[in-house]
Amino acid sequence: MSFSYRDSKLIVKDISFQVSSGEFLSIIGPNGSGKSTILKCIARLLKPSNGTILINFKDVSSYSPNEFAKEVSYSPQELVRSQISVFDALLISRKPYMRFSESREDIEKVEEIIEAFKLEEIAFKSLNSISGGELQKVWIARALVQEPNVLLLDEPTNNLDIYNQIEIMELVKNWTKKRDIVTVGVLHDINIALRVSDKFLAVKNGLLISYGGREILTPKLLKELFRIKADILEINGIPTVIIKGLEEV
Repeated sequence: MSFSYRDSKLIVKDISFQVSSGEFLSIIGPNGSGKSTILKCIARLLKPSNGTILINFKDVSSYSPNEFAKEVSYSPQELVRSQISVFDALLISRKPYMRFSESREDIEKVEEIIEAFKLEEIAFKSLNSISGGELQKVWIARALVQEPNVLLLDEPTNNLDIYNQIEIMELVKNWTKKRDIVTVGVLHDINIALRVSDKFLAVKNGLLISYGGREILTPKLLKELFRIKADILEINGIPTVIIKGLEEV
């Protein structure tokens, strides 16, 4: 897949990867490398200049809007506030499954996700009145209550403190395994990515640099992507990036 805006150079070029049910793939790379563009193409917010995106071996462009909403959910980088309550914001995400109005099942799905994300205290507050971190959690919860087969997360740890970063991403990882879905996330924190990811897609300047499992995350790759000197050590069974310094420009 490649993408460019009209009359401009390619933003991403010849990106190719495959993810299976139950897997979490993290897209990593420096700022401006095309990570969010890849997600937006999968989410049908942007149309690839060439190439094909398949979900269950079916071209995403052939899904009806309602079919696609049941198949794919997307939590964006830019979070929108409004006067509606957290509960109603979550309930709206059940719209693909509604005929005339919400069912008891829709209400139960919302209640389940509120409990999973510990949103009980803010459930009936408006989106305008909650903190940035709380809003971030609500948007991820909205994406999950939609019950997608493919979950797309664009920088999902923005606005979250360290505790909530780990708690929410572990929850998403476990949800991915338990529900046997695909999760594709753009993550800047490599250590968080190492905790939750099965696969990695490394991109720079719109080009695919490396793709594969944890074995691709090496000091050499981190140097190429981010111009840092780093070691990757296993601490308490968890691979951890230790940054030693910056490469000279």
